[in-house]
Amino acid sequence: MLRVGFILELKENKMEKLVIIGGAKGVGKSTLIQRLIKIKPMRIVNTGEIVISALNKKLDPEEKIKGYLLENSTDLIMDTHYAGYTPHGFIRGLSTKSLHTIKEAKSIDLILLDLDTQSLIKRRTEDENKKRIPPSGFSAETELEMNRVYFREYCKDLSMPGITLINYNLNKTLEQVINWIK
Repeated sequence: MLRVGFILELKENKMEKLVIIGGAKGVGKSTLIQRLIKIKPMRIVNTGEIVISALNKKLDPEEKIKGYLLENSTDLIMDTHYAGYTPHGFIRGLSTKSLHTIKEAKSIDLILLDLDTQSLIKRRTEDENKKRIPPSGFSAETELEMNRVYFREYCKDLSMPGITLINYNLNKTLEQVINWIK
């Protein structure tokens, strides 16, 4: 027989989950997440929206993302890019320090959605809004590779495994994500 105090202690020690799904623009992150939350309800965090809002208010985007993740005491699924581009080249999404602060408060799962270059280019050219086309000077191949590099850095920084999924078949990818985040 379990004591009531023991049950409460177990409940209090349960950490909220943060699933970070990242990858290049057009690999299928948002589509996958929309399907995933129908099966496993979680609050979606779109880091792109937070970055735009922070920049418009002349605030540090990383601090805003970290603050949002820490302030929300629910399970979260983060739609992000492990690498983003600036006029000066690619940058990493979150610093080691921010990742460790978040890891103290949340149980983290790291997922990289990936594709081969030709499939990504095909998806991007079929995008009616053309919002996934990178600025001039940034190739799809380089963007994919930088997301891979920074994903590996996240895993190393957090001393934890992540999973890379090649997103050719959304149903198969969804099944793999569900199994990974159990």
